[in-house]
Amino acid sequence: MILNSVIQAERSKYLQANAWEQTKERKGHANGYTPKTVRTNLDDITFGIPQVQEGGFYLAAMEKGMIREANEPC
Repeated sequence: MILNSVIQAERSKYLQANAWEQTKERKGHANGYTPKTVRTNLDDITFGIPQVQEGGFYLAAMEKGMIREANEPC
């Protein structure tokens, strides 16, 4: 639940509006989720990555190479 809250907050910040909120500053529209699987030593974890209709949004924590296990080499 905490991770979902962080993900939603990052998308809201990018869009400059909360879900269903209409503002003059709004930069786009939410457009569902795409699954992203991260392989860990214990198991694979699949996240729902929010999509933005106009494109250009991607979670900072999911950028290529940003998520690693503690014992993986960088």
